[in-house]
Parts: sequence; structure tokens; C-alpha cells
Amino acid sequence: ANSISESGMALSTAPVLAELSEIPSPSFDNPTINATFDLTNQIDQAMGLVRSNIVVKGMTGVGTTGTDGAVDRVTYEILRSMEERPTLVVWFFDQSGSLQKRRQEIRDRFDRIYEELGIVARSKKDQPEKSGGDEPLLTSILAFGNQVNLLTPKPTAEIEEIRTAIDGVTQDESGVERVFTALYRGIEKYKGYRTGRGGASHERNVLFIVVTDERGDDANGLDATIKECRKYAIPVYVIGVPAHFGRDIA
Repeated sequence: ANSISESGMALSTAPVLAELSEIPSPSFDNPTINATFDLTNQIDQAMGLVRSNIVVKGMTGVGTTGTDGAVDRVTYEILRSMEERPTLVVWFFDQSGSLQKRRQEIRDRFDRIYEELGIVARSKKDQPEKSGGDEPLLTSILAFGNQVNLLTPKPTAEIEEIRTAIDGVTQDESGVERVFTALYRGIEKYKGYRTGRGGASHERNVLFIVVTDERGDDANGLDATIKECRKYAIPVYVIGVPAHFGRDIA
């Protein structure tokens, strides 16, 4: 020790000096040439990350780069859900004029979502037609402003129907965004897919994805909506620009 005290050395703080150090010395064994290893786990199929048993509530502000980054993150969440069981994804699009560009960006990226999830529909002559209950991923589109509009009569796996539905989102000039009304109606309509009842062929995971940049003019329905989402275990993902520090206006 480079002590500058009068004694010229650093003193131990231990009351008794041990003859041998309690810190084990590292051992350096000679490397084995051409070593063999026994594999205990065989990977039959490459898989993504699985859903954790730990529930993380209220996570917000996940940083992404623009709309593309947000959609890529949502694609990952859909993939995780599909590894567990067949999934229904319900998209809620804000009809305000400020969201027109973002809606178009997401619409143009739907092809990539379906390609990455490996369920792009082949032509009917290459693949027998499936019933809606057998599809690993179904999609439904709703739009909301002052009113809530269902743009897909029933959940679909056809990419052309999804594109057409998003193209059918018209601009709402009222300036009113009923976010929680739309979510609550979505729960009422699609809870049967979550429970396997009400005409659904079997139980599915149900994911809600909301595209909006507004807090919502019906925030009084927040608690009731959260209660129903928890009851049916439906996670809600929101793509949008968050207000700074949780304020209503950024």
C-alpha cells in the first residue's frame, strides 16, 4: 500500500491477521485440446421470447423511432401472443386529421406485419381455404371520433380486407375523440373470442391496439374500461405521442 503515514504502511482493519487469505486464489487449468461436450437440451424449433409469468402493469413510454419502430414493437407483441394461442388483434384508429399520415404509414406496413408473422394468405389454389376459427391471427378494424364505427363486419385474416378497412377510415371534423367508448364497445363485441363463447370456435388471446394522439374526451369511462379489460385479460397497446410528464396537453 502506498501509504504516506508516519508508519510507512497501511494497517489492516481486521482485529486478527489471518495466516491465509480468505479470498480464494483463481486456478488456471491447462486447456483441453479437442474437448467434447454433452448437450442436455436439444432445440427442435427456433422460437421467440415467451410470455413471462410476471405481469407488468401500466408500462408506458416505450421509446421507438417513428411509426415504423412502434409497429415493429407491436409485431413482436403479437408474435408473443400467437406462441401462446391463436390471437385476435383489434385496431382502433383515431379519425382526427392529425392522424391521417400515421394511419397511412401503418396501413402500408401491414404487409410486413403479416409476412413477419408468417401468415400471408397464399392463393386459394395453393392452399385450401380455412375457416375463420382455424386462422392463427384474425384482425378487426374500428374507427372512432365522435362516433365508433366498425369497419370489418367480422374478424378477418385477409390482408386486402384489412387494407380496405383502413382506407375506409374517414376524417372526423367534430374534434371529439371517444377513446374509452370505443374500447368498451370493443370489449363487448369481442369478449366471446377471449372466452370461447358467443359464436367463437375456441378461446383466443385478444389484443387491443389504439392509434391516437389524444387523451380522449370521455376519460370518465377510464375506470370502467380498465375493469373490463382486466376481467377478460385483454392488454391494450397505444401508439401515439405521449403528453410530457402525463399532462393532458403536450
